[in-house]
Amino acid sequence: MKQRSSNEGTAITRRSIPRLASALLLLLGLGLASCSSTPSDGRTGDRLRITLRDYQGGRNFELVSESHSDRIAYYSSVRDDANRKYQVDAVVAALLRELDKSGFDKYAQDGRAPSSAGGALTRAFEIQDNDRVRHWVIGDGSNSDEKRRFIESMTTFVQLYNVTESFQAIQNENGERVFEERSDQGT
Repeated sequence: MKQRSSNEGTAITRRSIPRLASALLLLLGLGLASCSSTPSDGRTGDRLRITLRDYQGGRNFELVSESHSDRIAYYSSVRDDANRKYQVDAVVAALLRELDKSGFDKYAQDGRAPSSAGGALTRAFEIQDNDRVRHWVIGDGSNSDEKRRFIESMTTFVQLYNVTESFQAIQNENGERVFEERSDQGT
C-alpha cells in the first residue's frame, strides 16, 4: 500500500504560490483603489471595456467600467449570455495598468480583435479606452515570451472577472430544467 504525502493531490504548488500571492495583492490593491480614489458613485469618466476572446471555446468575457455604459439598463435587458460584468472605474483602470505592465502595451495593435479566427489564433484581448480600441492576439506564431505574458495577463483578468458579481437576466427557454440538464451532463 502506497502512502500519500500531505502535498499529493493539492492544486497549489510551490510555483503557483508567488503567482497566487501577486494576484491576491493585486485584488487587494484594486479594492483599496476603488475605495479611496473614486467619487462616491465610483465613476471617473473613462469608458473602459476589456474583452478576453477565447477563439477555441467560442466565448467572450467582458469587464467594463461603470462609466462605459448604464449597468442597470444593460442588466435589465434579457440577453443570450451573461458574459459582461461591470466593475467600478478605478478597478478597471487598475486592471488596464496591470495588463500594460504584463505586455499588452508592447504587443497591442490598433483596431478591434478578429471576431472569429482559424486554428492559428487561440485568444485575444481587446481593450476600448474611451474612443480608442486596441487588441493583442495570441496564437501559433507568437513567441514564448509573448505567450507567457499573455497567460499572466489572462490569469489576472480571469481572477478579477470571477470575483465580480453580475446580475444579468438571460434568455432561457428551458426554465428550471436547465439546472437538471446541466447536472445530467456532469457540470
